[in-house]
Amino acid sequence: MRARDSCGCARLRVARVARVCTAAYHGRMRSLSGSTPRRATRLARTSLALLLGCAAALASALACGSIAACGGAVGDDVVAASDASSDTSRGDALGDTHVGDAPVFPTEDGSTDASDASDAAPAPDTGAPKTCSIDADCASAPGAHTCCAGRCVDTATNLDHCGRCSQPCRLDHATGVCAAGSCKVSTCAAPWMDCNGAPGDGCEVDTSSSAASCGSCAHACVASSGTAACSGSACAITACPAGTGDCNHAFADGCEANFATDPSNCGGCGSKPTERCNLADDDCNGRCDDLAGCRVAVARSVNGASGEHFYSSDAAEAACCGFTVENSPYFFLYASAQAGLVPIYRCVLGTGFHLLTTSSACEGAPGATLEGQMGWIGTSAACGATPLYRLAHGNDHFFTTSAPERDAAIASGYVSEGTAGWVWTTPQG
Repeated sequence: MRARDSCGCARLRVARVARVCTAAYHGRMRSLSGSTPRRATRLARTSLALLLGCAAALASALACGSIAACGGAVGDDVVAASDASSDTSRGDALGDTHVGDAPVFPTEDGSTDASDASDAAPAPDTGAPKTCSIDADCASAPGAHTCCAGRCVDTATNLDHCGRCSQPCRLDHATGVCAAGSCKVSTCAAPWMDCNGAPGDGCEVDTSSSAASCGSCAHACVASSGTAACSGSACAITACPAGTGDCNHAFADGCEANFATDPSNCGGCGSKPTERCNLADDDCNGRCDDLAGCRVAVARSVNGASGEHFYSSDAAEAACCGFTVENSPYFFLYASAQAGLVPIYRCVLGTGFHLLTTSSACEGAPGATLEGQMGWIGTSAACGATPLYRLAHGNDHFFTTSAPERDAAIASGYVSEGTAGWVWTTPQG
């Protein structure tokens, strides 16, 4: 019923409730006569609800204040209301008026008061989550026997109260699930993964960048050579030792390219330089200056009569004038100046014998004449060069690339004068 705060209402309200309830009850009893079984059952059920509702309504009305405080004969009005129970038309009308199975009380002007009906028949339990103050309040809640934050919850499965109140199941980079009161990882947010199996830190590994778990747990990036890292969930080489490179971008073989010996990656990934005459293997094919024209051939001849050894880059000259060619070609000089080379000249001495020297002044020998430059000789063993040994005996200067021949010459009376420089035994490579 609608609550009324003024005690002045008590007299009128008690009288009204008594009158209406009495009339309604008698009306239902009369309706039972001749009713079908189904209707009789409904009338009996609603009659019981009516009695309960009337009792509650009277209690509410009387609670408004004492009878004495309301100034008089409330009891007289109740009796008068009872006498009015013979008013069958009003009782029948009320008997046929209902909301569900609960009565709807007419107001003083004959309309119905829905709030009175709700007071008379409280709504049944719908099974919605219950509010609570202590755990005992949750004894009848199915499975939810713990009172947390004013609500009955099941701490075995509740994500906000997992295992105990105010212990949320919230995990880093993961969707959690509360199972048997323990917070566990349900799914991970890619590329994160739960590699240690400990729910406390959720999905703790970013497999897109972890070198220890790259792309998947425990998949470590260990390179056969070079420095490894994880990028985009895949292992990759980030740095290589000097002179090498990861040119095929295949992690399995590391820094596979040797920039000094790989023709397809010569000096750098994808580089294929052309060969030049520069005492270097420019195209990384394992051969130095393998081009025609880089070097010039020198023949060695001997004059059987005088015993002089003669050296010339002209094959015809080598076989001229009483000389017999011993080796042609015997060694090679470079045809042009390059780093690591110096000119080598041929001089004719005052004795008529010839001398090979790097001195354009013919080493200051008396009566010596510079005949010209023969080519360029090496100052080191670059590009596969070999020493050109120099020996002397009387007026003859003897040059050889053979250490055994040098030693044999020394044994026969020649004196070693060191090396004239470094020469090559092949025209290229």
